[in-house]
Amino acid sequence: MYDRTWKILQRIGLDKELQKHLDVIQDQTPRIAWKHKIAENVDECINIYDYYREGGMPSFHSYRFHLKRRFLSYKETEDNVVLNFADGITAECDLLVGADGYLTNYYSEKHDIHRGSDPEKYGTTYDGEVVVHVPKQHVLNQFEGWAPEATALLQLLPDSCRQWPLQYLKTLEDFGRGRVVFLGDAAHPTTPHQGSGAGQAIEDSYILARLIEKMRPQVGNAMVQGSTESGRNTERDYRGLNLSDPEVLEKVKDEFVEQFAKDYMWHTLYPLESYTEKSVEML
Repeated sequence: MYDRTWKILQRIGLDKELQKHLDVIQDQTPRIAWKHKIAENVDECINIYDYYREGGMPSFHSYRFHLKRRFLSYKETEDNVVLNFADGITAECDLLVGADGYLTNYYSEKHDIHRGSDPEKYGTTYDGEVVVHVPKQHVLNQFEGWAPEATALLQLLPDSCRQWPLQYLKTLEDFGRGRVVFLGDAAHPTTPHQGSGAGQAIEDSYILARLIEKMRPQVGNAMVQGSTESGRNTERDYRGLNLSDPEVLEKVKDEFVEQFAKDYMWHTLYPLESYTEKSVEML
């Protein structure tokens, strides 16, 4: 979780309770957030970059809950929005806030984004199953020849794993239409390379649905683009490079760090405080 998300949790009074579940107190002390390493086709991982942030990068265990109701469609009227569910139930509301990516099937076209093994498929439409179950060995085969540090982690996977394509949405000009607004994955589903998806959903909620229409696309779309470029940067193909040569390795590190800074530029371009104030001025 990034500090901008933590600031929101502080403002709504959740930080003290959540702090009880963290091993490190959230303060301004620089702590390592994560390490970037090359693990493909090397005898041992090669460290590329240690990423430090104030307070580090707190993480929480994820929980799931199921409402046992599948959304199918909606119809907007002059007075409300009528929702239709798979079990035949209907519901009405004044404003529909779509937070799940499935809702965007009624708003824009989804596209698949492929990583690593077939980068030429970036931006192509994916027509296969969204989630399939594969045996653990199938995953291990994809990482054959990787450094033991990486494969040791993969050995901890369960015998059956879920596999799905990494998808993103064509950037939207706004996150609202009529009585329907979008936040989180419904507005800007992103790849996982920056770990920012859930945090951005919290930001969307914090700014309020009415303001999402005009202000949030700038930040949400910038984050999506940054995450896409982060994927390209972290999954570069280093095969054929003599990484034992200090000059070659230093060039690899410099190029990585330079691109890394560009990918996270949206954090500084859209500081939480200033664009929140600008959003309020639009009310």
